[in-house]
Amino acid sequence: MTQTMNNAHLALNGLATGNAFGNTFYKASNRKGISQKKTPAAPWLWTSDTAMAVAVCQTLEQHGAINEETLVGHLIRHFEEDTFRNYGSGMFQILTLLSQGQDWKYISPSFAGGGSHGNEAAVRALPVGARFYEDISRVKKEAEKSAIVTHFHKEARSGAIAVACAAALTLQEEGLDAAGFIDSVLDMTPDSLLRKRMEQARDVSREDLPLAIMLLGNGDKAAALDTVPLALWISAHYRHNFEEALWTVATAGGDCDSIGAIVGGISALTLGAVPPKWLECREPLKHCVAPGNV
Repeated sequence: MTQTMNNAHLALNGLATGNAFGNTFYKASNRKGISQKKTPAAPWLWTSDTAMAVAVCQTLEQHGAINEETLVGHLIRHFEEDTFRNYGSGMFQILTLLSQGQDWKYISPSFAGGGSHGNEAAVRALPVGARFYEDISRVKKEAEKSAIVTHFHKEARSGAIAVACAAALTLQEEGLDAAGFIDSVLDMTPDSLLRKRMEQARDVSREDLPLAIMLLGNGDKAAALDTVPLALWISAHYRHNFEEALWTVATAGGDCDSIGAIVGGISALTLGAVPPKWLECREPLKHCVAPGNV
């Protein structure tokens, strides 16, 4: 197993943990404990975001790159094995059509009159950035390939590239402060509405989460445009403290499981591990578990 693939597994493990933790807060009883940082009862169950990220890792293991047909096959298999992992309505429709044998090259660009702009492709791009972190141009290429099979829309692809580049940057530049992290990700993100929204994160201080939510969104629309900017803002400020980063996600509300997945993956890459007590609460992964985090 190459070191870069180990990085991808570590990103997946952090992603799954943040995803599962965030998923617990759809229960009103758990949300009542956020201000006291009351740990939700185990087990924390991960969602479709993790299932799709596993599919990406499996594809990388097989080919050393993103092979679109192989990735589609893995996405379909995980969907058919466990259809009720909280797939978003758009993703559910797309994967249903693909599982019926329709061609992703037709379904993806034609869906919703221009492609899905959901946040799922951005989440699952994390292992791609970790795998190819030494080559940013490769990160961008492979992240776009990982997105386009289900998310043809420009904003969804931009979100995938931004998240993958953030993962790569985390491994490349450990000493970046929050502003430097955001600026570096912006430099790597394609011109898009998502990039313009991320630019607003530059001047929002760590202490002003409500302003960050107002400017960036918190995933309420389950779109890349209102998920990725806040996830990267939280990562920029909190990635060196896994627990604080994920409690900030919970406090922000909205799409906690998808934002938690991005934040958890980036924090795990920053720290080199996931806190063991969090792993004990999280539902196990059947595949692609980072060394030292079994």
